[in-house]
Amino acid sequence: MLCSICRAEFEDLAVNAMARVEKTLTACLRDSGLRLEDIHSVEIVGGSSRVPAIKRLIEKVFHQTPSTTLNQDEAVARGCALQCAMLSPAFKVREFSIQDVQPYTIRLLWQDETGQKGDMDVFPKNHQVPFSKLLTFFRRSPFTLQAEYSSADYPGQDRFIASYTINDVAPNADGGSQKVKVKVRVNIHGNFLVASASLTKKEEVLVEEQDAGDATPMETDDKKTATKNGEGSSEEAKEDEQAPGAPADAAPASDAPAAPEATEKKSAGPKKVSRTVDLPLDTISHAPTAGDINQLFESESKMAASDKLENERINAKNAVEEYVYDLRSKLFEELEAFVAEEDRTALSRNLEETENWLYEDGEDCQKQVYVDKLDELKKYGEPIKERRRERLELPGAFEALMSAIQLANKVCDQFAAGDEKFDHLDSAEVEKVQKASSEKLAWTEQQMGAVKATSNFEAVPITSSQVRSELSAFEHLVRPIINKPKPKPKVLEKTEENAANTEHQEEDQKTNGPSEDPSKGANEQPMDVD
Repeated sequence: MLCSICRAEFEDLAVNAMARVEKTLTACLRDSGLRLEDIHSVEIVGGSSRVPAIKRLIEKVFHQTPSTTLNQDEAVARGCALQCAMLSPAFKVREFSIQDVQPYTIRLLWQDETGQKGDMDVFPKNHQVPFSKLLTFFRRSPFTLQAEYSSADYPGQDRFIASYTINDVAPNADGGSQKVKVKVRVNIHGNFLVASASLTKKEEVLVEEQDAGDATPMETDDKKTATKNGEGSSEEAKEDEQAPGAPADAAPASDAPAAPEATEKKSAGPKKVSRTVDLPLDTISHAPTAGDINQLFESESKMAASDKLENERINAKNAVEEYVYDLRSKLFEELEAFVAEEDRTALSRNLEETENWLYEDGEDCQKQVYVDKLDELKKYGEPIKERRRERLELPGAFEALMSAIQLANKVCDQFAAGDEKFDHLDSAEVEKVQKASSEKLAWTEQQMGAVKATSNFEAVPITSSQVRSELSAFEHLVRPIINKPKPKPKVLEKTEENAANTEHQEEDQKTNGPSEDPSKGANEQPMDVD
């Protein structure tokens, strides 16, 4: 059904939706904390940005003409791809400053040991994410923290996020409250969680007394380890600072006992040291539990296995259908000369019955049924294809074998004629080549006659692969003999003559001394040197 509508009618029908858009734009400007003169431009993307009424609303709220320099249909997808590339270690992109914020206020509720309720806004609206805060509570027993969205700005009905119970909290040795530190976090995906909970226990350790007159101790590995531990404690102290807006019953960060100075000398007797203990958490939330996730994984694995079986079944069915169409198209064309008339008619009828079965009773059979049906068809079709293939390949295989035999006979004839090119060959080996050539020639002529006497409707007595195997064995025997390289000519006499002349020159030098140049005069002045 097609109908036309003018712009005025469309805007009258969408007046309520436009009012909500205007309200959203006004809230966006208010929450940003910006003035109109602080805004440089307003970029709009998405399909609705093409609606003129939307553009007029943006211009009304922001007092600026909206900009449309980006691709309106692909801008969001491109931004998502860029964010994924920035988070992935496999891609390297330019650094962009993207600051995510929490859209709704998250509150934390609890009860103190007197039963009074307490609450605080842990992450207010538009708070930076990801972000972590460390809260400190003083408790003598397990307690529960409940996280929920604030009712002031959350549009949904169910504001509950999660409930966290911190266990294994007991009074200290003096019966007082324990200092429990709870780490809350909004991760990069905007999900709130209580990341961990821990308390600090103080234990007494005996320390040996040091003599005042002892020399300064040499630095050892234990001292280095203590230094490293001191650095770690310093970092932990920075992390344990109390977040702004901590609970009323939380201790300030300054209440922690100060660390002793490094110059203070150790005294004999017990000394108190602090040890951090992680506390177990029980979580109740809308998120699936570990058991639910494992069950989902098992269901997914079962569905994947079922999909695999169904895919294999369909592929087996398609293989039968493809073989029917392929064999039927060739049966009356390229395979016609290699099958008898009555066999071709029977096979064609069988193919037609199989095709009808596929679309009727064989529509939803098991995989093995299709496999058996395909094997049954191949039992009749493959021998016909094999006969055609052998008839086409055998002439080439016989021709290659006859060429190798003729080449070997030619070399034997040239050797018998006294050709210098082959006079270095051994006569016994040449006779071996002649014998192998004669036997192979007789075998080839016999097999070619047998193939020629066989009808196209019958299988050939020898296959092309057997002929190629005979060719390989013949060349392996003959080639090393007929391709034997001719030895290089000897130069022994010339070498002996050169050796005799060299010995004669050495004897003359020993008898007469080194020869002098007669052109040099006796009165020749020596050259000046430094």
